Amino acid sequence: MKRKQVSSSDAGVGADINAKERAGYNTTHILPRTFHVSPFNDRTGTYTIYTVDPFASPIPHLDVRIVIRNNPDLTLPRDFPVSGTPTKKFMAKAQGDAIPFTPRNVLVTVARFTGDVFATVPRIMWQAGVLHYSKGLRVYPRPEPKVEWGTVGVKKPDGFER
Repeated sequence: MKRKQVSSSDAGVGADINAKERAGYNTTHILPRTFHVSPFNDRTGTYTIYTVDPFASPIPHLDVRIVIRNNPDLTLPRDFPVSGTPTKKFMAKAQGDAIPFTPRNVLVTVARFTGDVFATVPRIMWQAGVLHYSKGLRVYPRPEPKVEWGTVGVKKPDGFER
């Protein structure tokens, strides 16, 4: 299997060209955690993203694995690049085969998941309450976005917003 890499200029943020390979994946990226995802996670550490070329097989197949790792040295500044042995904080995986984009398949998908769309926010709020009040998880306020790499634009207020 041929290994593919992305340079930091291609990724838009600091992709690590020396990222460790993982069996079964042909692309690995390590990115600093610079954006706010959840009030229960700070922005320390890195994302390690493993991907498979979706067009390497006759039927397009998506396979993405994301691992969040903490900064292993708590004496370093919060957003210092990871060095040493980071600890795994969270792992998520998305995978599946492609289906043809036909009117029938679109209608079936919309009909099947319409209720989930409207139930998402109440579910998130319920789980946030459980995590904070029952499990005692610390809440991190949403920080200002970082604009160092140009991935987030800061809009100046217009006359109405001032």
